Amino acid sequence: MADLLLVEDNPKHRADFEDALTRAGHRVEAVASGNQALTRLKKGRYAILVTDPMVKEGTGFDVLYWVVHNAPGMPILISSAFVQPDGFKD
Repeated sequence: MADLLLVEDNPKHRADFEDALTRAGHRVEAVASGNQALTRLKKGRYAILVTDPMVKEGTGFDVLYWVVHNAPGMPILISSAFVQPDGFKD
C-alpha cells in the first residue's frame, strides 16, 4: 500500500493510528512533533501525510505549510482530538 507519515503528539492516539494504518497494509512512520515531521519530510518521500495540526515543537500547521510549498499534491489527512466545549459560534 502507501508510505505514510503520521504526526501525532499524543502517545496513545499515535499508537492507535499507527496500528490501524499498519493493519490496513500501509507502511507508517510515526513522529511526535512538527519538527520531527519536517526532518522526515526533507529526507524521505511519503504518499500521504496524516497530521494533527495542534502538535508541539513545530506545529502541524508548520508541517502543512512545508508540504504545500515543497510537496504540492501530496494528500493530507488532518485529524485532531481538539474539542471546543461550546461548539462553534458565529
